[in-house]
Amino acid sequence: MATMNPHADGATAERATDPIGQLREVLARPVLTLGIAAVVGAVLGREGLDGRGLLDAFFLATLVVLAAIDLERRILPNWLVLPSTGIVLVAQVALSPAEAVRAAVGALAAFLLLLVPALVRAGALGMGDVKLGLLLGAGLGGSVLSGLLIGLLAVVPV
Repeated sequence: MATMNPHADGATAERATDPIGQLREVLARPVLTLGIAAVVGAVLGREGLDGRGLLDAFFLATLVVLAAIDLERRILPNWLVLPSTGIVLVAQVALSPAEAVRAAVGALAAFLLLLVPALVRAGALGMGDVKLGLLLGAGLGGSVLSGLLIGLLAVVPV
């Protein structure tokens, strides 16, 4: 299995600045590819092949890829987070202007909520996590705060 550590070898170090190479490396894992296919299939099976179903499938597939990259490299790459956020927001506008407003407000709220601990305490959150808040808000809209709370509770030791 190829490593995604940018310092492991010359070829991988070269791919560290190549988004397509990084994405190919992640998607080369059969388990991850099957996981993405399962998520996309479940979403499309539930919501259908309309605009909302395709948007939600894209959003969740992106989160699966980001989780895989973050687990292995401990980084959430801008080349994936920021364009994906833009795609989700533009799609929200195309699908429903009212939902787009909620998505934009959710994106801003999540960004600001995550920015505070990142600035107050070094190491509490990275800026990748803060930018991920933009994507989460864009995809979840008004439900993003509930999603962040559930995520926080999931990592707090019981």
